[in-house]
Amino acid sequence: MVLTQRRPTLLRRSIVISLALILALSAYPHAATATTLAIAPVQISAASVGKDVRDVVKQTQALKIDGSQLMEPINQALKESFEQAYPGTDVTIGTNGTEPALDALLNRDIDLAAIGRSLSAAEKAKGLVEIPVSQDAISIIIGRNNGFNGHLTLEQFAQIFRGEITNWSEVGGPPGPIRFIDRPLSSDTRAVLSTYGIVGAAEQAQGERVVTLKSDDTAEVIRQLGGDGISYAIASQVKGQRRVKAVTMAILQDTLPGEQAYPYSQVRGYAYKKDNATAVLPFVNWLSGEAGKASIGAGKTAEAAAIATALNPAAAQGAAGTSFLGGLWWLLGLLPLPLLFLLGRRREPVAEPVAA
Repeated sequence: MVLTQRRPTLLRRSIVISLALILALSAYPHAATATTLAIAPVQISAASVGKDVRDVVKQTQALKIDGSQLMEPINQALKESFEQAYPGTDVTIGTNGTEPALDALLNRDIDLAAIGRSLSAAEKAKGLVEIPVSQDAISIIIGRNNGFNGHLTLEQFAQIFRGEITNWSEVGGPPGPIRFIDRPLSSDTRAVLSTYGIVGAAEQAQGERVVTLKSDDTAEVIRQLGGDGISYAIASQVKGQRRVKAVTMAILQDTLPGEQAYPYSQVRGYAYKKDNATAVLPFVNWLSGEAGKASIGAGKTAEAAAIATALNPAAAQGAAGTSFLGGLWWLLGLLPLPLLFLLGRRREPVAEPVAA
């Protein structure tokens, strides 16, 4: 029953991401962003794979990837570009979460785990190798109409999380209760905050006005913010979103995500088993090239576009319709020409037969 209920949601999300990706790839053919990381090629002896990477591709045409929902747009972009670069390959992708994907990787059920965080030392000790492809700051966010315009210290944010600060007036804002919008414990972004000691790994947000989401969905986080909520998200996902503003954090100095002094970031990427490196060699080494970097950038652009569409589907449909009709104006403009031609022919006088 649960899977049946989730399938339409996953399908809709995939459709939105695919449409956003098409626009991203067409608008940004070289869409590698500043947060796309340099990827070191996998080092495997030439004797084990042959001289041409295409030989390896022929041997490993099917590639299975599963992992974090946060990697879905990047996965989709890379899948489409890789399959186009190597016809006949088949990359399948899933979004069952980082932890289940890592278990599947260890059991050899998949080739790559798409992860929304760095591997732990224990995971690396099991023979897993990570390939970081993107690094983004984590933003502390509030709604656009929230009256708070000051800054927070990390201690204050942690106190809000634990229910020790419950009113905006306690941090210099206008009087009013604070709601904390928290992600599920399975969230990779939440896990990254725990590595910085901001929240506990399994610590629940405290207080009467806590909203804990059932899914790790940034669009839903934004919907819940309103004028009194506070939460956190990957900076690139909320940049440019009209319903959100980032909170300035007082660290060494007042900083926002993207500034050099801002220290909190989330790494996304892939993991593979060291003893299965040959199977992932073509895909991983392709990631390190310009086509791979551009696809990662396009995937991140599509990710932000998909969130914007989820927040305002009517506007997105209207824009798509306008774009579609705009593309037809040149054709509509040509329609009168054949009509005028036909009308002109009808008005031509008919020649009378000449009497002999």
